[in-house]
Amino acid sequence: MEFIVHTTFVILILICQRRVSAAKPPVLSAKEQTLVNELKALVTNRLTVEYMKSDAYLIKWLKAKKFDVNEAKEALDKTLVWRKETGADNLPYEDFSKLDKGYPIDFTVRDTSGRPVILIPFNDWNVRRKALEGKVVSELGRWLDFMEENAAQLAYNLTGDSTSMLLADLNGFSLTKHGCVGCIPLYLNFVRHHELHYPYSLYKFYGVNGKDTIS
Repeated sequence: MEFIVHTTFVILILICQRRVSAAKPPVLSAKEQTLVNELKALVTNRLTVEYMKSDAYLIKWLKAKKFDVNEAKEALDKTLVWRKETGADNLPYEDFSKLDKGYPIDFTVRDTSGRPVILIPFNDWNVRRKALEGKVVSELGRWLDFMEENAAQLAYNLTGDSTSMLLADLNGFSLTKHGCVGCIPLYLNFVRHHELHYPYSLYKFYGVNGKDTIS
């Protein structure tokens, strides 16, 4: 069965020249600040990483739950359980040296406002290999969790807001290496974890150097 993937060609210079506001924590309205304070009072004693204690982080949960404090707390509570069970706080300090060689992620790029631009060069990633090893989620899934957590902590340290850009370089993308049936759980796992545990952590997600049609 033919599987067709349409990607949008994005010229990198336009990204670099795009006018964005200075990288700094968002300015909250009086109503938003009140809601953030309410949520903070309910969860602050259980937040174990510095960026999670910031207003810029807590407002993301309120936005994700349409500013319902109780629903935001419930969602954050579930993430705190997940973080404890998976050791997410320590992901930036975990040894991923073996994965870093074969599945590189670049954290050194910054946008014009100083926020991190996370670069994934898909040509170097052989997702199918990990799928055949039965490790596509256990290893690569955790590697992408590391990406999210490291980016959040890095962005906060740089700008006071745990928000970054994700740039996927699709040069060399193929259905054999990246789009196989066994590869799909990795992408589903990433989307699920992003929505559940890192809401509003990406302000842009670009795919570049992709062909109009990959079959």
